Amino acid sequence: MKLGVIGSPIEHSRSPQIHSSFAKQFDIDISFQKYLVEKNECSNWVKSFFESGGHGLSVTLPLKEVVLEIADDISLRAKQAAAANMLFLKDGKIFADCTDGL
Repeated sequence: MKLGVIGSPIEHSRSPQIHSSFAKQFDIDISFQKYLVEKNECSNWVKSFFESGGHGLSVTLPLKEVVLEIADDISLRAKQAAAANMLFLKDGKIFADCTDGL
């Protein structure tokens, strides 16, 4: 399963280690990478990620608002927060959600 985290800067992110460790505990095979993505390339980059077999993305600053413009569908939580911290495919469409408040 192809997963990742996007943002700028991204070097500090520990998401790949955290998610890979969790997946290993449950024998789930994932590839979780961090990707430096700038605002001006975000739309094309995200679409390309999912078109190339990507399953989901964590989103960090400064892209949490930008990804709402890319999503085909947005959860109520993300609408209320005016930001999303995760994108995934749902029924073949890019779905944006926000779990920051949970």
